[in-house]
Amino acid sequence: MQKSSLLLFLTSCLLIPFLALCLFAYPSADDFGYTAQAPFWHSQWNLLRFWNGRYTANFLVLCNPFIYGSLLGYRLSAMLLLILVPVSIYTLLRSVWGKAFTVVQTLVFAFIISALIIDLLPSLAEGIYWYTGSVTYMLGAIVACFYTALVVRYYKGEIIIGRFIHLLLCMLLLIISIGFNEVQMLILLVAHLAVWLWVKKGKAGWSLAAAILPAICVVFSLLLILSPGNHVRGSYFTGNYRPFYSLGMTLLQMIRFCFGFATFGPLLLSGILFIPVSRILERRVPVFGILGRIKPLIWFATLLIILFLCIYPAYWGTGILGQHRTVNTACYFFVLMWFLLLHSLYVSYKPFDKYAALLSRKARLYLTIMLAAMLMFSGNSGTAIQEIATGKIKGFDREMKNRFSLIQEGVLGQRKELMVPVLQNRPQSLFVLDLQPDCNHWINQIEARFFGLNNICLDTNAIPH
Repeated sequence: MQKSSLLLFLTSCLLIPFLALCLFAYPSADDFGYTAQAPFWHSQWNLLRFWNGRYTANFLVLCNPFIYGSLLGYRLSAMLLLILVPVSIYTLLRSVWGKAFTVVQTLVFAFIISALIIDLLPSLAEGIYWYTGSVTYMLGAIVACFYTALVVRYYKGEIIIGRFIHLLLCMLLLIISIGFNEVQMLILLVAHLAVWLWVKKGKAGWSLAAAILPAICVVFSLLLILSPGNHVRGSYFTGNYRPFYSLGMTLLQMIRFCFGFATFGPLLLSGILFIPVSRILERRVPVFGILGRIKPLIWFATLLIILFLCIYPAYWGTGILGQHRTVNTACYFFVLMWFLLLHSLYVSYKPFDKYAALLSRKARLYLTIMLAAMLMFSGNSGTAIQEIATGKIKGFDREMKNRFSLIQEGVLGQRKELMVPVLQNRPQSLFVLDLQPDCNHWINQIEARFFGLNNICLDTNAIPH
């Protein structure tokens, strides 16, 4: 087996633990918020009026396979999302550096970057295995990645069909990308503003795309922000809309996540392996010559801005960072921008040439194998493997099967109130939110309504099977 083929095999295997978990995914909380009986477009309109302006995410949430009775479809959607992560990264890399590296080499890079992202996700369960959260945040980042790749090809003159059609596709993907969630909308808005200022200062050539894409970004961002549902949703939270409190808590969380991401062992090792890659990109790809001349401090500030845009809105809108879904989005873009920061450092400080020379082809091979091993057994992958090996995942699956069996029996028996056992196995890799002791809790109420019951309550005295 050739070395490149061996590396491709090893890096592609990094997704296996995550793909295996898809077989044990179950719906929870917001997944039960809608039923197949509700008129689809009427539900869309109600979401815009009474919940939020996320027009893309709302459409996808109402396409949840479990709403239409398919648990298999629910699990396949998680599997598809996982596959789309390396596909989106590969598409972006190929569009940016063209043929500077072979297809196999680019695939290896894509799998490594994808594994870094998934391993670092603050909430793996919400990012991949919980349909409502994954299509709102993780899928949004994936689509934004495809959009960026398409825009890069447009500026490079690698046109699909025709220039006008290509620009229309860019516009369509931008509109779709903005509609996923507020934090991604803010990231896209800031990015387009930065590019517009770059072009205006004469750093790049003016084009129709440079004018129309930022304008579209502004218009559809306003559509999302000004949706009446945002105000209604905000009224359900207490302690929100506090600017100084939100700012203080955001800064603390930025320090926490920036330090946590930047000190992740596999990310540091991948940075060493990136030294010779950076040198090749600087020589072979003109755009990397330009990006490398941007000061490292600017790239570091970009990382902080990404974290700020993904954390502050949560504190502002809800008063808490109760879930880490928004930070999952930050993680996706953080890892990508991290390598641009490293590239800038390597270009700016020539002593790194000495280290690049020390990394022989054999050394790079062994270090890449070491990196693959670290990625497999650390971070979210390590947790997933541990929970599979210890039987926690199987225990969770067994308890959930028992619960759904009890619910089905209750529905067939036309019972209006149902007691189910408390879950004993709550794997970190899969578990999101569960029924609460209070039968009137919103999670209990929407799940009961989904199955046509008046109440579903936890039986704290029941002995789990």
